[in-house]
Amino acid sequence: MPIPSPSLDLRRTVAVGLALVLAVVVAPSLAAAQQLYDFGTGFGRATAVAGDQLLVAQPQNVLRAGEVYVFDPDGGAWTAAQTLTASDAEPSDGFGRALAGRGDWMVVGAPRSAEGAGTAYLFRRGADGWEERARLEPTEGAAALGGAVAVGDGFVAMVEQGPDGEEVRVLRLDGDGAPVPDGVLSGRADDDRFGGALAFAADDALAVCGADAEGKTFVELYVRGDGVWTAAGRAFPGAQFSSTGGLLSQDPYKECALSASGDRVAVGTPLGGQGRGTVTTFRLDAGADAGLVEEAELAAPAGAMGGFGTSVALAGDVAWVGAPNAGGQMGAVARFQHGADGWSTGEVLEGPGTDFMPVFGLSLAASDEVAVVGSPGDAYGAGVAVAFEREAGSWVQALVSLRQAWQNLSAATGEILEPFADKSYM
Repeated sequence: MPIPSPSLDLRRTVAVGLALVLAVVVAPSLAAAQQLYDFGTGFGRATAVAGDQLLVAQPQNVLRAGEVYVFDPDGGAWTAAQTLTASDAEPSDGFGRALAGRGDWMVVGAPRSAEGAGTAYLFRRGADGWEERARLEPTEGAAALGGAVAVGDGFVAMVEQGPDGEEVRVLRLDGDGAPVPDGVLSGRADDDRFGGALAFAADDALAVCGADAEGKTFVELYVRGDGVWTAAGRAFPGAQFSSTGGLLSQDPYKECALSASGDRVAVGTPLGGQGRGTVTTFRLDAGADAGLVEEAELAAPAGAMGGFGTSVALAGDVAWVGAPNAGGQMGAVARFQHGADGWSTGEVLEGPGTDFMPVFGLSLAASDEVAVVGSPGDAYGAGVAVAFEREAGSWVQALVSLRQAWQNLSAATGEILEPFADKSYM
């Protein structure tokens, strides 16, 4: 059900003008989808679930700082409860480009902040809501910190671009919740990509997505033992990353997707399956060469072909898969259920958007009872996020609106100065 919100004609007028310019320059194709990923404010560009709350990022603000909105459940609807910005917030800082949450912890990536050096921010939820606990800076000589982030049980991880290639920094949360360096993970010397996506799995395990020297997508499992993170090996879902200058090359952290739940890991490869996209699920197995055993490949069902696997979320025996390029960039999400006979064929869900390429499913996150799907191109670039709740075995959809969040909330940190406070197109 829609959250009531006031009409904002100024947002529509400005954003529509930008959309028309984009439509003239770029035909509605896969290339146009990449343009749209960085179009508008980016509300819904990244999403997460933390406990019973939904987290929706808006990282592409230009005249104000990036923000993360926190939504509370409210009797079948969702209420905007808090807006988060960085402690050192500044316009166009990209805060929220990457986002991960678990329990009372959240990590927010801003890989384009600090003149490209990047920053990651650690938040903790307390009695008064979310508060920033640490500002994490890149190591000397590194850049783009926070392009991919993950939160585990007592750990956080983030990728950065080091002088010799991408590295994943792992931090352990001590008894007081302070982040303590716990390891630095590096790919092989000839890897083309390392750290495109991150996900913590069961038993102190971290999955890392990348591409080898031939451009083949891999997932590498690291296991922590005796205080040391060790690579267990690599598994190959069998799809290629895009080449330099390819469809998603401007956003390498959408070239693969990762999610983990218990001992299961899902890898999304949106360029696999002859361009339709694929998702491969694995099970953790300490006796296997790579520490992973392939379970199944989820094929894109009709209605969800196009970028299938751009986003993926596992929650128990349910897999959610985003296909933002489906239907001429209208986007779709497929939900799969695992049972005694394996995975179902997938139920296709469509977003509410009718605007210029809403790319529904560009981001998503899920728990056992709730899921949130980002559609950052909807509402003429203002962006929308859609919540799904499980009720009596079925899933019910509700609309989470950017306009509601921004009319009712001020930033939790920082200050928005006039005359920009009421401009929803920023």
